[in-house]
Formats: sequence, C-alpha cells, structure tokens
Amino acid sequence: MPLIVDITVRTLLVFAALLLVTRLEAKKQIGQLTYFHYVTGIVLGSIAAQAVVDRTIGLVASLFALVLWVVLMATMSWVSLKSYRGRLLLEGEPTLVVHQSKILEENLKKLRLTHDDLMMMLRQKGIFQLADVQTAIVEPNGSLSVIRTKEPAPLAYPLVVDGTIIDKNLAENQLDRTWLERELARRNVTLADVDYMALLPDGTVSVDLKEDGLSQKHKVNH
Repeated sequence: MPLIVDITVRTLLVFAALLLVTRLEAKKQIGQLTYFHYVTGIVLGSIAAQAVVDRTIGLVASLFALVLWVVLMATMSWVSLKSYRGRLLLEGEPTLVVHQSKILEENLKKLRLTHDDLMMMLRQKGIFQLADVQTAIVEPNGSLSVIRTKEPAPLAYPLVVDGTIIDKNLAENQLDRTWLERELARRNVTLADVDYMALLPDGTVSVDLKEDGLSQKHKVNH
C-alpha cells in the first residue's frame, strides 16, 4: 500500500476511535476529570500517534490496541459509576486538609502537598489567611473546596511558616528572633514544632503546631 494511502487510512480509523472515546467522556467537564482520566488520555494519545506514523506496527494490531483501550476505559467508567469501592480505587476520595482553621498536616502529607501549596490554592480562591477558613477539602480531581468562617478574620502577619522564621515580617512589627524564641518558650514549644505562627492586628499571636489538634493563642509580650 502506498505511504500516503496507508497514513490516510490509519489517520481516519484512529480519528474514528478517538471520536468514540470523546463521545464516551463528553458529559464530563474539564474540571471534573481526575488523574485517572488524564493518564488514560495520555496513553490513548500515545497509542493513536504510534498507530498513525509507525508503519512497523500492523494496522490490525494498532486498531486492536485502540479498541482494547477504549473497552478498558468504558469498563472502568462503568465500575466507577456502579461501585463505590471501585470509584474510590480509580478516582480516590476527598481529603480534609483544614478543619476549624487548623491545618491537618498528616492529610496534607498523604497528598504530598506542602504548606505553601495549600496557601497558594487558598489565595487562588481569594483567601489569604487560615483564620478565614472553616473547612478545606482537596477533591479527587485536585481542586480545593472551601467553607469560609462566618466573619472574616483581620489580616495577619505570618511570622513562622513550616518551621521557617519570616524575618521581614518580624522587622516590620518591631520584633526580633529573641522575642520569637521567648514567645515559643512561653508555650513550651520549639521552632521545629511550629507549622504556622502569625501576629494579628490586635497583638494576638496565633500558633498552629505540626501535631494536629494543638493550637494556641496568646497576647503578645514585647
């Protein structure tokens, strides 16, 4: 078969197969796609590309691989629709990462997210401090769902983030590391214990410790 004819036939057949897959997934919006969908899409695209340009692979074998992959995708979608356990296996489940303005560090680690990653996701939703968050959940597709506190909290100055001192914010508030160490000593904690520490406009210091369930608030002593 001439090269041009061969490529044309392969392209048309692969296009038909991809159109079928698109129809199967047409009801899902981009924001609803999970990592499973992204991975299967990448694999399908790779198979399709090989089927079109690699003449060392027989046309029948290429079409069989495409059809088999489409069948597997349809089967997984059916399992996800009919079975709760199957859905958890394929798509995962929502993960609580903030509860009552407190970061759940263990859940964050399971998702391989850092404190900075979480704060960036919150900022993308127009939230700039944890005190404004009642509950935050990372959905299976990686998006963040947030329930805000009823009353917005006053703007806070981060002093410690993930155990790292923010010297710039200390200086802006006429504070130094000696004061910070004294504040931590009053609470019987070390810098390594602190996940997030912030200074509020009323002089209150909020400390979120790395161990879940431990949070302290005290008045500043200059």
